[in-house]
Amino acid sequence: MLEYKEFVKYYDCLYLNKNYKKESKIINQVIKKYKKSKGKRLLDVACGTGNHINFLKKRFNCEGLDLSQELLSVAKIKFPQNNFNLGNMTNFNLCKKFDIMTSLFSGIGYLKTDEELKQTFQNFYYHLNTGGVAIIEPWFSESNHPEDMFHMRTYNGENMKISRITSLKRKKDFTILENHYTIAIKNNGIKKMNDTHELKITSHKRIAKLMCESGFKVKYMKHGLIGRGLLVGIKQ
Repeated sequence: MLEYKEFVKYYDCLYLNKNYKKESKIINQVIKKYKKSKGKRLLDVACGTGNHINFLKKRFNCEGLDLSQELLSVAKIKFPQNNFNLGNMTNFNLCKKFDIMTSLFSGIGYLKTDEELKQTFQNFYYHLNTGGVAIIEPWFSESNHPEDMFHMRTYNGENMKISRITSLKRKKDFTILENHYTIAIKNNGIKKMNDTHELKITSHKRIAKLMCESGFKVKYMKHGLIGRGLLVGIKQ
């Protein structure tokens, strides 16, 4: 993970083809359908470099929260008009309420136990106004987890070339992601980096149950944004 901090500066290059605009359009449709509160305050939890906020800020007053100071530093440069907060999704306290909370791109997959998940959902519930919604994009579940596989992303810029080969393997209730980066920068040579991530495999039914126990009324969208599903928690 230490080398991942170095990689953060290249993060957006590898996700240029991720369709944040289309995903944000779906999020807007979900909000329109389920949100009952009158306000427009949105908090994107595990916001990364703020790429969803880039589109959601057109309709909502957006803030971001992330555990990585490095990712937030990039987000603040890109979107200086928005507020970005450093914090852990399980226990942050911003001393304010929101109408929408999002946690996208499977950020909750980094929570390792049911206790952490429930603590996070209780924290979301606490930070929402009545009638507000929490929109959660989970990691893979047992039913849709792919077989062991390799995946490659590349960036072919004029002055920089990047490749990332990812090995995805299942180990009991966890997905092990091993990333191998090669980065070539003009007049600065070639360097290689590696990092490993562990994400918890949890069924959408289990996540929905924990959200319900935290006070939410829950709706489930099977396909979601990119095929991993989407859970919508409504604070009644």
